[in-house]
Amino acid sequence: MSSYISNSLIHWTGRNKNFEEAYSTLEKIINSEILWLSFCPIHNSAIEDCKIMMVCFTDIPLSLSEEHCNTFGKFGIAFNKNRMIGYGANPVFYLTDKNNNRLKEVYNFLTKALDKERDREFLEGSENFDYSTEQIYSLLEIFGFTQEYYSNTIEKEFYYEREWRINCQTLKIVSGQNEPESGQAKMLGITQKNGMKFDLSDIDFMIVPNSFYDKACLAFPKLKVKIYENEIAK
Repeated sequence: MSSYISNSLIHWTGRNKNFEEAYSTLEKIINSEILWLSFCPIHNSAIEDCKIMMVCFTDIPLSLSEEHCNTFGKFGIAFNKNRMIGYGANPVFYLTDKNNNRLKEVYNFLTKALDKERDREFLEGSENFDYSTEQIYSLLEIFGFTQEYYSNTIEKEFYYEREWRINCQTLKIVSGQNEPESGQAKMLGITQKNGMKFDLSDIDFMIVPNSFYDKACLAFPKLKVKIYENEIAK
């Protein structure tokens, strides 16, 4: 099974970057022990207005990653899958057009419920709330893990990315002067969650091109470093 599904979740850092930029991003993540959350595109026509902060991974084994790396780069950090699951990582739900249309109806319903939820304290007693706050937000969080199986707009099949995500809603928030523990979110300013703390022991290995191997080993002597060219099947 390990040749088909990786035991690690790899966060690749090289998309739309040259080698120096990709390596610099990798170094910053490891040195800070923070995985930065960003508004990644959710290619799902049912919920185009749904904006979710997240960090993304894949569980494609290295030996099968060449096509994936043609888009996402050759620099990556492989995290222990079980540790990341404990922090809230989940594989995305790939939906075909028929099921995506059904999802749109559910999302429209939840959006209306959320509008009412914001005024719960003023409407309680005059409105019938037959759901709890936890129930409505738990349902909405699920949408952050959805992805179209195939996009007719850009003619791409996302299913082959084998994507996993950690979304900001699943993380415990730490604010003020408190330092986050592994699996908790760091807060920027007053309201914006922007990074998940991890521990170096969460890392299974780093992956870099051969030309950066010595540099990575010198910078991170306690971490295992793999060479991209040696791992990717030709």
